[in-house]
Amino acid sequence: MEKIPICCVDVVVKSKKGVLIILRNDEPGKGAWAIPGGRVCKNEKLEDAAKRKALEETGLKIKVVKQLRVEETMFEQGPFEKIDGGVHTINMTYLVEPIEENAAIQLDGTSSEYKWIKSLEAEPNIHVYPRKVLEDSGVFN
Repeated sequence: MEKIPICCVDVVVKSKKGVLIILRNDEPGKGAWAIPGGRVCKNEKLEDAAKRKALEETGLKIKVVKQLRVEETMFEQGPFEKIDGGVHTINMTYLVEPIEENAAIQLDGTSSEYKWIKSLEAEPNIHVYPRKVLEDSGVFN
């Protein structure tokens, strides 16, 4: 993993309540607000990975609305302590909706809090990468 980028998916969960953000417990972005997401498993289709990550990190069953973007990120600190030089990821971001509008959020250990926001101004401590994703996606328009 020191020489190969990691393939990841990110999900922008949008409902009538707003856009879901989570407070990260882990690097990259530890202590900042972000959107759910993570690594794609071998032999896993990208949309299936988006559904899995949403379910694992938030407890939400989701439907994919559309792919928003493909982006690469390079973080100085990654989730792997024994790898020097940070982490390089290739991220596919999806706009998704909860299948059940009022489903309860159940966070896993990767985050400690969640909230629904209706604008980026509602939370100044959103990590730079998800902030850019949300700005560019137009989800608040």
